[in-house]
Amino acid sequence: MARVKISLKVKVIAVVLIVALIIACVAILVSYNVYSNTMDEHYETLTMDLARTASAMVEASQVETITQMVMDTYRDACTDEGAPPDFDSFTDAQWDAYYGLFNDVTATEEYISIYNVLSEIRSANQLLSIYICYMDTDTGKAVYIIDASDPGNSCLPGDCDDIEEGNLALMEAGTHDFPAYITNYEEYGWLCSASAGI
Repeated sequence: MARVKISLKVKVIAVVLIVALIIACVAILVSYNVYSNTMDEHYETLTMDLARTASAMVEASQVETITQMVMDTYRDACTDEGAPPDFDSFTDAQWDAYYGLFNDVTATEEYISIYNVLSEIRSANQLLSIYICYMDTDTGKAVYIIDASDPGNSCLPGDCDDIEEGNLALMEAGTHDFPAYITNYEEYGWLCSASAGI
């Protein structure tokens, strides 16, 4: 059986091609990482700026009035032990009854005024969501006060989510502006979120 000889020229070309391929792959990975980090920083800065803008544009006394109304109703709906209602087990009728408790809130001048300001900010900046919520450390819930998100995606007053663990730690440390962060939840998908205290 005869041995096939590979010339030095072919070997050099093969090595050069392999090295070029490795360099190209490394360059692509580095470029992607730099681009991804730059875009994350851009979205985080933009989101925090918009949160601060919304905070400055709404009338704080109106927000306080609406927040008091929503939180009084929310706390009345909590269990005798102060825990939030078991929303996971709610039937459609229970949801309707719960949301009905907040009908007076959405009819107030304050609610309508704040909703319009937030809606205009959302529309002008092509945001998916913009809302005011109250971080209730007693129940561990972020309770929606006013949500001017895209119609069909908004939460009603009294809706709530768990407070993000990092945000809870910030609140306990006396910080009420939550720096922008990126999440990917099954319910909401990829989001860049930030909060500015009112």
